[in-house]
Amino acid sequence: MYRNTLIIFVFVKMQYSRFVFIIIFALHLIDASAEDAPKKCRYVNLKTIPLTLNGNALYVNGAINGTEFPMAVDTGSDKTRLLRSAVDSLGLRLAHTNSLVAGGGGESVIYVATVNQFSVGAMTASNLRLAVAWSTSGINNVAALVGADVLMQDDLELSFNDGKLRFFRPLDCGDSFLAYWNPNASYVTFETDSPENLSPIVTVELNGKPIRALVDTGSTTSVVTLAAAQRAGITPTSPGVIKDAKVGGIGEHRFQTWLAPFSSFAIGPEVTEHLHLRVGNFGGSLESDKEQMVTSPWIGEPPEMIIGMDFLKHHRILFSKAQHRLYFSYEGGVVFEPARPQGTGSNQ
Repeated sequence: MYRNTLIIFVFVKMQYSRFVFIIIFALHLIDASAEDAPKKCRYVNLKTIPLTLNGNALYVNGAINGTEFPMAVDTGSDKTRLLRSAVDSLGLRLAHTNSLVAGGGGESVIYVATVNQFSVGAMTASNLRLAVAWSTSGINNVAALVGADVLMQDDLELSFNDGKLRFFRPLDCGDSFLAYWNPNASYVTFETDSPENLSPIVTVELNGKPIRALVDTGSTTSVVTLAAAQRAGITPTSPGVIKDAKVGGIGEHRFQTWLAPFSSFAIGPEVTEHLHLRVGNFGGSLESDKEQMVTSPWIGEPPEMIIGMDFLKHHRILFSKAQHRLYFSYEGGVVFEPARPQGTGSNQ
């Protein structure tokens, strides 16, 4: 700016007739410079909600018609759904639908309940018709699953160490690095199945083999399908494999799992070596409901692995919807936990 003003002054002294031309030219340079300057990325925090991590279960406080309940934070659920326990305790009236929902326990019929007020933390909505998952085999102590339709509307950060769930909206950020808390954080791209199902899916490597994995905060434990484990060289009869609990989720059934040793798991540049993961055919419960299998969102290209809270809770996580990136940084602890049989089940 000072250099342009000086040039104008010198030319004005030399020849008055050039004054208008020089002024216009100088202003043009200034305007062009302003237009060409890159806009500064602003990462706007829209809302912050307290999180509760109880073991491997992740909750937020919510309310249905003024009654407070814990609700599961569930990126693996495509939609936000009430559970039968909450409907029964509140005496909500139900309407039947012709819809079904699939989960780790097979399929469940869906009802619809009209709710006068529904809140998740400080977020409140009125006069909603919410789906109700009627049959569950592995979801306890929560009134609702807060799904990807709510969680992934904007960028979502999960900071477990300080118990915060944050929603962000990037303005003029483009391809900017968004993990503001750690310049050394990693990221991988994620995809979604459809505009209606925003649950994030990433590609990881298991024993060096690419695996399509659902990032599922509603699952207390990670699980690999039998087919994907076999591709990585592991079967239920492999050395070191231990039979573990039957687990479930939405649906009436439970499926058998095994604890199996793997040499490596990699997500982006982060590699975990000499780990144990649960192996089980979590899509196999749908076979018990084969009359209705066409309704399942997993028919087509189902995930081969569920990355659950046994991995996620040891990281700070940011899902950037705008960039389709999952940012993450390791924050301590043993990922996937020690190798021991457990009776706890997945929420999905």
